[in-house]
Amino acid sequence: MELVVVKYEVVDVFIVPDGIDLNDKTKVKEWFVKWNTLTIIMVDGTEHEIDNEGGVENFDYKHPYSTEVQRI
Repeated sequence: MELVVVKYEVVDVFIVPDGIDLNDKTKVKEWFVKWNTLTIIMVDGTEHEIDNEGGVENFDYKHPYSTEVQRI
């Protein structure tokens, strides 16, 4: 049996609020993306949750990143 395996590259973006430098460890404790939401946790305990700008929801499946044939 042969399978065609198709891979897509999905890219999304998040706009970091003005005045927040993700590399400034004196102000930003940590940041991460989960469930396509950017969470920024500040050293003082405040949190910012930022939604994506829509790249994933508007993804175009016309052209895969790569295709290959696998035998199983």
